[in-house]
Amino acid sequence: MGFVYAYFIMVPSVVASGGPSPQSTLLALVQLQRFVLAAGLAVCVWAARGTPWRAPVVRLAAGAAIGFFLRLATSDAISHGRYREGSFHDLAWIVPQNMNVKAWQILARLLRFAPERIYFDPLPEVAHVISGDNVINLKALDASGRLERGDRILLVMAGYGLNWQCVLVEKV
Repeated sequence: MGFVYAYFIMVPSVVASGGPSPQSTLLALVQLQRFVLAAGLAVCVWAARGTPWRAPVVRLAAGAAIGFFLRLATSDAISHGRYREGSFHDLAWIVPQNMNVKAWQILARLLRFAPERIYFDPLPEVAHVISGDNVINLKALDASGRLERGDRILLVMAGYGLNWQCVLVEKV
């Protein structure tokens, strides 16, 4: 929830007209938020010493610290013009898990994305192989000859607990 608050509530209300750019203010505030999270979890690691909770708190703190440093790298790329913006319509293909074809057809219609550009042709042959679906489908798409240099492909996967992940790759 802090993400939504920082991006849509905090930044517009603290950026005065004629002051620093909203983008640089946003980057600084998000970095500060990540730092506070990592520092707070570091304190929790210290507080959990000698308890059964120490191991999971260490993992949470490590994740927050990694997120902090990844955000530093992202902020640096944005600040120095190395971050390339794009939109959903820059995608050449979506390569999802082999699960619900009808759901992807409906989603494609809602997003105005060509349903024939959502690739899961191997589904009848391989069914659903959990986390291997995207790799199998991407390899089959590449072997089909339909991928072209520069195509951006979004690999989408859903996990337990309504957990979604994706990775964006580009054919070189």
